[in-house]
Amino acid sequence: MKNKKFENGRIHASQEQDLDYSNGYLALSVSPFDKDFDIEVEKGVLPHCHEFIRKGFLPISSCEGHFTKKHHMPFYIMLALGGKNKLDRITDIINKTKHISGISYKIKEQQANVKGELLERVDYTLDKEQEYAELNRLFMRNHIDYHYLWIGLFEKETILRNILFSRSKRMLLKSIEELNYDEAEN
Repeated sequence: MKNKKFENGRIHASQEQDLDYSNGYLALSVSPFDKDFDIEVEKGVLPHCHEFIRKGFLPISSCEGHFTKKHHMPFYIMLALGGKNKLDRITDIINKTKHISGISYKIKEQQANVKGELLERVDYTLDKEQEYAELNRLFMRNHIDYHYLWIGLFEKETILRNILFSRSKRMLLKSIEELNYDEAEN
C-alpha cells in the first residue's frame, strides 16, 4: 500500500488521520491499473471509481468525503483526463450529473500530487511537464497535457447533506453507468 489506512477508514499518506487540504493533507495517486488500486481507495467511493474506469476514465485521489468537527473534505472523485477530447468528456460528465443534489465541480490544469513515490502536498506546484509525465507513467498513456475534474458532493455540512448524501451517491453511480463511453481515449 502506498498510502495508509487509518482507524477511521480514511486512506491517505498524511502523518495524522484527521488532516485536510488546509493543514498538510498528503495523498499519493495510484494508477487504476495498479494491482493494489482497490486497497488504495476508500470503500465508499470504490464502486464509483470502478464504474469510471469501466467507462475509460482515470480516477485518482478519490475519497468518500469527510465531515467532522476536525476537518471538511467534500471532494469525492478526481479524474485525470488527457487526449484530444478531454474537455468534451468533462462537459459530458457535468451535463449527465448536474441534476444531482449537492454536486459540485472544480476543473484544474494541475494537481501535483502524483510525483512518484514522493509525498507531495495537494495543490503543490510542480512543473507541468513533470506532472504530465508522471500521469502518463501511471496511466500508460502518452498525452501532452491533462485536465482534472474534481467531483464533490455537498460542500458544507448541513441537514440537507445528512438527508440526501446516500441518495446523491446512488444517483452519481447511476449517472456514471449511463455515460456513453466504453474505453479509454488513447
